[in-house]
Amino acid sequence: MFKLLIVSLFITTTMCYNYNKLIKHEMLDPDDQYVKDCYSRIPDQLHDCTMKVMTDWGLTPHTDPKSRESCCGSWQLADCIRANAEINCYEWEVEAVIKLQNKTITKQQTTNCFNYVYHSDICIKTFSI
Repeated sequence: MFKLLIVSLFITTTMCYNYNKLIKHEMLDPDDQYVKDCYSRIPDQLHDCTMKVMTDWGLTPHTDPKSRESCCGSWQLADCIRANAEINCYEWEVEAVIKLQNKTITKQQTTNCFNYVYHSDICIKTFSI
């Protein structure tokens, strides 16, 4: 099940920053057991977040990693993961997830996503229900 999560996250998040590197060296860093523990509690929610982002922003593996869709989709994914972590994980695990996300967001905003900063008005999108 964890492999499915990794694949889903990889497909979605490669679109805004080189997440292959992040997944390999940060997101699944064996030293950050709290993040792994939290993610292991919410695999279905992580998959659902990923699929929703892909649908909402029309993301594909061919989406330009510097595009509004890719960057804003990454922010939506981060928010969705954080919301699910806050509900289902221990406080110290949530803190580790937030720390990792903040590090990742900072990197993205200084590389591919400098035109589409986290929580900027340009990323506001109305979704039909």
